[in-house]
Amino acid sequence: MNLNPSNVSSCVKNVAIFEAVQIFSNIYILSNVLSKMPPRDTQKRVWRLPIVFLIGYHLLLAITLPWYLSTRTPSLTLLLLSLALTSLVMLSVTLGAHRLYAHKSFELSKRWIHYPLVWFNTLGAQGSIIEWASDHRHHHKSVDTDEDPYSIKDGFWHAHFLWLFKKRRGTDLRITKDLYADPLLRWQFKRYDLFFFFTTVLTTGILAWITKDLFGAIVFGFLGRIFIAHNCTFFINSAAHYWGEKTFSKEHSAVNNWFLAWITFGEGYHNYHHAFPNDYRNGMRWWQYDPTKWAIWMLAKLKLAKDLKIVSEAEIQDRIQREQNNLSIVNHKY
Repeated sequence: MNLNPSNVSSCVKNVAIFEAVQIFSNIYILSNVLSKMPPRDTQKRVWRLPIVFLIGYHLLLAITLPWYLSTRTPSLTLLLLSLALTSLVMLSVTLGAHRLYAHKSFELSKRWIHYPLVWFNTLGAQGSIIEWASDHRHHHKSVDTDEDPYSIKDGFWHAHFLWLFKKRRGTDLRITKDLYADPLLRWQFKRYDLFFFFTTVLTTGILAWITKDLFGAIVFGFLGRIFIAHNCTFFINSAAHYWGEKTFSKEHSAVNNWFLAWITFGEGYHNYHHAFPNDYRNGMRWWQYDPTKWAIWMLAKLKLAKDLKIVSEAEIQDRIQREQNNLSIVNHKY
């Protein structure tokens, strides 16, 4: 089923122009950073593969997206399936890597649910769950300090994605020993690159087979998916420490930003999250847009999740009162 070009052509082209501008701006920033990097022997650990991958897929998307849209119109099936795939990838990060594995804010009742979470998390191209949790736990433990992997104190773009290109401590297996003890997560950690290649080729191939459009599957189902999922995650590290309100904690940079919540599956209520990192909710109120919270709640209702951690209303109000009285409590527990 094809979309009517007269109805969607201008909309799609506007989106393409917006993405192209952001892609080329990212490439420009990357080139400036790379040109200023010190010699290799002074770098403790620079991950060359992420540099090549990030620059490579940005360039490919900047070339292939306008090329595709200038020669054909994407089918509705292609766009919907690509959107669904991107949503599953993002949910595997917010619900899986973040709230389940990094913060242990709930548990899964059935072992089999871990397998699709690991599959879609691998498709997200954000490293293994153990690696992701290692960086994130250090972020909470040392937020806004030199030990914070993506500290906003080093600038917006550093927090957004440039931190990936600087010297790193590597994956801290001491702070993630609980995750490393899990055979599935340990397997993903040790074989991530190969598993990413396999899941990407297979998923893109299935999408191409369903839509009869290999080029579109590559542009929207692979390159576009990674671009959207990456930047939505990156915005939590950058914009969610930059623009917003500090209702629950003023001693660190994390803020609540309702707009970010809409594009990150509820992760935008970041000030609340840093104040109460073990709560399975980021949007504490039922009406606050947090699809990840609703998904976890639904899993619990279906007896697929258990031990949902939730901060009491009394503790929340006490925290707000302390902030209003300038008696902030430092809470760096992951």
